[in-house]
Amino acid sequence: QLQDVFNGTMISEELVTVVFKSLGVCILTELAGQVCKDAGENAIATKIELAGKVALLFLCMPLFLRLLQTAASLLQLQ
Repeated sequence: QLQDVFNGTMISEELVTVVFKSLGVCILTELAGQVCKDAGENAIATKIELAGKVALLFLCMPLFLRLLQTAASLLQLQ
């Protein structure tokens, strides 16, 4: 159903995929971190949160590179 909603917009499918994958990474990281904190393992919880942030960075890298390419092409037009 969400795919049908986004098909009618000008948002690219790649962006929608990255957003939903990022949301999944955030939810899983938060859940794992909270479980570790509840178990009294704050150091492990901190490492899990860091791993989640790194995963988000790698997940968004293709979009960031495409943004840089678009900016570079716009700068060459002038």
